[in-house]
Amino acid sequence: MGIIPSTEPEAIGYEDGQAVLREENKVPPKLWQHVTFRRILYGYGISVFGDCFNGIAISLWVLQTTGSAKSMAAVQICNMAVSFLFGSLAGTVADRLDRRRLMLTSDVFRGVMAIFIAIGLFGLHVPFPVLLLMLSLSMFSSLFQAPAFHASVASMVGREHIQQATGAIHLVDNLARISGLAAAGIAVAAFGGFVAILITGATFLLSAVCVLMAGRFPEVRRSDDQQTTFVQEWRAHSPISTAVL
Repeated sequence: MGIIPSTEPEAIGYEDGQAVLREENKVPPKLWQHVTFRRILYGYGISVFGDCFNGIAISLWVLQTTGSAKSMAAVQICNMAVSFLFGSLAGTVADRLDRRRLMLTSDVFRGVMAIFIAIGLFGLHVPFPVLLLMLSLSMFSSLFQAPAFHASVASMVGREHIQQATGAIHLVDNLARISGLAAAGIAVAAFGGFVAILITGATFLLSAVCVLMAGRFPEVRRSDDQQTTFVQEWRAHSPISTAVL
């Protein structure tokens, strides 16, 4: 008969008369066992949904109320201009500040701004240039969300799960964008612009709740050879500074 291998851990020595057992190799937790990443991913998906929902809802409402394609185009151009001018700046800031706090601030600010936009448009009837200013501020705040999230993923899940996490992020991002674009048109047609904008604010505040429930992010420290000034890092990543300077 063959020898049946023992299932008991192997003793590798003795200390004070007690056997010291060999520890089995610890299996790293699965990706979805990382509670912080899971909750942040939910919040990120909700935030992306809100961004896409907001862009379409505002554009459709402007077109419905003014009948002007130029006004609707002005909203889109304003959003793209803010993204182009300040996108690299937001990424540089996300590399240097507390990323969780940055995501919280971005979500809360956009949620509150959406409420102000709804009140301003339907209660105070603010002029169109003021609407563009409020939308620009909301768009500027949204630029910090994605860089802060993506820069934190590796420290949350570890190198062994980075590829799986990247795939999950892309899946959630695509689903959130498609559903946000589709839901915005339905909401504006069914409930009107006021309710649609309030839904936008609710999505951003719900995203902030997810970030808050995720807890603190793992701390990442730069080595001495990675220390650069803010301007140096911004110039290295900014297409504008690269082209002009």
